[in-house]
Amino acid sequence: FKTDLDATLNPLNADVRMKVEQLELAPLSPYLDSFVNLWVLGSKVALDGAVHVRTESGQLPKVTFDGATGLDDLNLVGGGDGENLLKWTSLRFEGIAANLNPPAVSVTNITLKNLAAHVLIESNGTMNVLSLLKAGETNVASSSAGGSPVSALDQAEPRGQDAPATAEGSPIKRAFSQVKTLLGVDTNTFAGLPKVEINTITVADGELLFTDRSVTPTAKAAVNKINATIQNIST
Repeated sequence: FKTDLDATLNPLNADVRMKVEQLELAPLSPYLDSFVNLWVLGSKVALDGAVHVRTESGQLPKVTFDGATGLDDLNLVGGGDGENLLKWTSLRFEGIAANLNPPAVSVTNITLKNLAAHVLIESNGTMNVLSLLKAGETNVASSSAGGSPVSALDQAEPRGQDAPATAEGSPIKRAFSQVKTLLGVDTNTFAGLPKVEINTITVADGELLFTDRSVTPTAKAAVNKINATIQNIST
């Protein structure tokens, strides 16, 4: 970790240059254990950029950032069984330009290489990504009056006449209904968020894995060699 500071106090002007190489996040796993069923087996954070502070008479300081950052060799496992959840060899953000007031961020290129993501439906019909939060563990059975195990998310689902039709049927439908409920947000939620502009997003050699243990025999599917380019994204 390297820093270089050049500053004046009157008026307040500063340039802080930072460089981080191969900072491991795995030691943070014990701090996450109280909140999530997620373990960081590998990661290397990199940052090369500068924060600039400029103050004009009678104005609030103007704070900006320019540079690049990345997260390489990420390896996450999650869920009660410690299944592989997410991996990639490289995620890079290049050409970052951020402004604090008004809030705005622009990125020239985002590149993701060798992504491997695993979506798993357990025998109780819940998704691995929904069992990450400790408060919503889905693999720990609880006994109801009838003695049948139900998940915490299943207990939270609306029942009776108000229950959505997608909450019934196959475990896959129930799992996606849970995702829809968790991700359902009011359009006003995004009001006031910073303006974001991304020139290019590139995904190289990605892989998506799907496993459904709620059926017999276990169903498995995979999509390999995913390559994609998305351009000109803005909010």
